[in-house]
Amino acid sequence: MGEKNTISPKKVQKSNRRIDVESVIQTIIEKNPSIRANELIKRLMKQTDLSHSTLYEHLGSMKIRGKLCREKGRYYLPDDFERLHIKVEENERRKDLENRLRGHNYQLAEVYEKWFEREPSSPITKTDAQAEYHISLAKIVYSTEKITITELEEPCYKNKRVVDEAIEHMNCYSEIWSLWKNAKVEVKQNLDHVETLWKELIEKITTRLSVECPQLDEWHGYGPRPDGYYSLRITFSHVWAYVKDNRCLADLRITLTDGKYIVGDCAESSNKDVMEQFIRVISDLVTDTKIQERMKVISSQKTRIEENLEKFRQALINVADDVKRKYERLKGFCATCKPWLNELGIGHIYS
Repeated sequence: MGEKNTISPKKVQKSNRRIDVESVIQTIIEKNPSIRANELIKRLMKQTDLSHSTLYEHLGSMKIRGKLCREKGRYYLPDDFERLHIKVEENERRKDLENRLRGHNYQLAEVYEKWFEREPSSPITKTDAQAEYHISLAKIVYSTEKITITELEEPCYKNKRVVDEAIEHMNCYSEIWSLWKNAKVEVKQNLDHVETLWKELIEKITTRLSVECPQLDEWHGYGPRPDGYYSLRITFSHVWAYVKDNRCLADLRITLTDGKYIVGDCAESSNKDVMEQFIRVISDLVTDTKIQERMKVISSQKTRIEENLEKFRQALINVADDVKRKYERLKGFCATCKPWLNELGIGHIYS
């Protein structure tokens, strides 16, 4: 059998050098995509009899003719190079989306951290507000002879949209969010009970004093001061303080000043017996068993509500900590992050 006439892969004949060199180059790069330039030259020199400079001429010629691509010291075949750039662009876009999500989650985490923070309101003078009852951020105030209720509300952040999105994500933490939703309902009920009690106390004060202390006129703090008077606002504030804290009336005494008998800043008369009767009326209201029992129920409700709100506050802090320190993503999605999650192909995980 005759010997086959073969070309050694180690040496390429000069007669067909260009074709063989290009084939060898393509074969090497196909097996080693994105090969470094110096490594490619070493392999070519082993498989051809061409010099270092001649090989670079071949590489340059192939690059000019679009048969070869080079970037950052590496050689690629055109198809590989295109796929590489598509992948690079995809990776860059993915990183951009990841950064946006992280920033978005971080912003919402700050809302959770500051959920119970509020801008300080202008100070209220003693003459403006005579009675207050607080339960967390909610309160009821008796001021200028009218009752004002501030219910438990979500925080007023710089951007309302941010708060709405924080709430949208928090809906996916059902156990945590239920603490807040239930607290809002219970706080409203608690404040309503206080308002009802206040109105009854105010009515009892005015009714009983008009009957048992007819010598006293109600004075509103402006205009001529009657010879005998009482201030409903201030009297009620004292009654409420005693009822709320379950205190006795030991500090409510009659003093004589310039021929007038005075009970604190509540009432004044030239007749001591009238002031003594005034104190008896107030004492009866403060020590009324039914009123005390209702106040116990209100206080018990308040304690339970505030305990649940503290659980909610701590849970929010934990969620924010997971986002800011453990780099975890928030559950669920909102109008801002949903398109990003969908583009990343993970929107279904958070739906």
